[in-house]
Amino acid sequence: MKPNFFAFDAIAYSIQAGATHIPTFARRGWAGIALVVVSGAFFLTNLVNLANGFADPEFADFFYRAFAEVQNYFNASAGSTGSYDGLTDEDAQLIGSFFTFYGAYFIGLILMVPGFVDVYRRSAGLPVSEGSLPTFGAAEWNLIIIYILLTLLTLPFVLLVGGAAVALGALAFMAEVPWLAIFPGIAALVVMVWFSIRIALIPAHVALTGGISFFEAFTLVQGRAWKFLGTSFLFGAVMGALTIGVSYFGQGLDFLLFFGSSLILGTVLSFYRMVATTAFHGRIASELMGLRSDGELVQADELEDDIEDFVEDDEPEADDDGDLLDIMDEAASVDTAEESPSQSFGQPMRRREPGFVPRRLR
Repeated sequence: MKPNFFAFDAIAYSIQAGATHIPTFARRGWAGIALVVVSGAFFLTNLVNLANGFADPEFADFFYRAFAEVQNYFNASAGSTGSYDGLTDEDAQLIGSFFTFYGAYFIGLILMVPGFVDVYRRSAGLPVSEGSLPTFGAAEWNLIIIYILLTLLTLPFVLLVGGAAVALGALAFMAEVPWLAIFPGIAALVVMVWFSIRIALIPAHVALTGGISFFEAFTLVQGRAWKFLGTSFLFGAVMGALTIGVSYFGQGLDFLLFFGSSLILGTVLSFYRMVATTAFHGRIASELMGLRSDGELVQADELEDDIEDFVEDDEPEADDDGDLLDIMDEAASVDTAEESPSQSFGQPMRRREPGFVPRRLR
C-alpha cells in the first residue's frame, strides 16, 4: 500500500507557511523578487503615464525596435506587407514596455528558483541552504528544466485533447444528435484534470530529490488522485477567499489612507500565495514519498522483511531479542505517526515526516 498524506494538516501547514517560510524563500530568492517588483512598478508607471498623456516617446524604444524588426522579418518571410513602423510613439512605448516587463519577469522567476527549492525542502523537513546568494546547484537547474519540459508537454497535450473533443462534438452535430457532443467535452475535462493532478507534484519531487525521475514523479499521486484533487480544491478555495478579503480591505485603504494600498497588498499577497502553494505541494509530495524529517526514505517492505526474517529464524541468538525490539519499535512508531497526524497542528512532525507505512505491518 502506498504512503498517504494528511489533507487538513497539509492545508493548515501551508496557510501558516505562506508567512513563516517567506524568509526562507527570500534568503536566496531576493534577486528575483526585487527584479519582478521593480519591473512591475516600471510597467505600471508607464501605463499611468500613457493614460495621463505625458509619456516619454523614447521609453523602452530599444525593446520595441527589436520586436518590430523581428516582426517585420517574419512578415517578409510570409509574404505579408504588414509593418509596425507606422505606429504612434505611445503604441511603440506600450509594446516596448510590455516586452521589458515580461522579459524581466521571466528572468526574475529564474532567479527565484533557489528560493522555491528551499521552501520545498523546508516543507519536507529537509535542511536548506544557509547562503544568501541565488546559487544554482543540481536541484535548481533540474527544476528549471522540468518547468520548461512541463510547459512544452502541457500545451500539445491540451491542444490534442481539446481538438479531439471538438472533432467528436462536430461529428455529433453532423449526425444530428447534438446532445452527444456533451460527452466528448466531459471526457476532455476529466482527462485534463487527471493530467494536471499527475504533473502538479513533479516540481516538488525534483526539488526534494535533486534529480529528474519523471515517471516516478508522474505516478506519485497514484491511488491518491481523488484525495489530492479534493485537497487542492479546498486549499484553492481558502486562498481564493483570502484573496477576495484582502482585495476588499485594500480598496478600503485606498480611500482611507492613500491610493495604491490595494496594489501593495496585492503584491504581498501574490508572494504569500506563491510560497504557500510551494509549501503545500512540498508537504504533500514529501508525505507521498515517505520521507523522514532527516530526509531518509522509509521503506515499509524492508521493515516487513526484517520481521519475517526474524520469525523464520528457528534458533535466534540472545541478542536477537534486542533486534526484534528495535524492529517493532520502528514499526510501532510508524503506526503511531499514522494515527496521530502531527504533534502540533500545522507543524511538521518530529518523529517522522510524514508518518505512513502500509497497515499490513500491524
